Amino acid sequence: IRVAPDPDFAPVDYFDRGRHQGVAADLLALLARREGVRFEVVRVSSWQAAVDALAAGRADMLASAVIDPAREGSMRFTQPYVQLQAG
Repeated sequence: IRVAPDPDFAPVDYFDRGRHQGVAADLLALLARREGVRFEVVRVSSWQAAVDALAAGRADMLASAVIDPAREGSMRFTQPYVQLQAG
C-alpha cells in the first residue's frame, strides 16, 4: 500500500534523517505487523504534494489528514486515531 506522509506535521507525521516518523508512522508499523500488509512510503516535499500524489494515483493513502467537508468528495476517511487541539 503506497502511503504519502505529510513531511512537516510533527509529531504526527514527519521525516527525520530520511525516515518516516511520528504517530502515523508508528500506527502504520503496528498495522503492518498485525495485519501482514506492507506500506511503501511515497516521499513528497509538502502536504499539497501528498494530496496531489493521492489524486494522481501515485499514492493509495495519506498517513494523516484532518477530516474536512471540502475533502470528503474526493477522499474517504477512517475514524480519527488522534485528536489534536489548537494551542
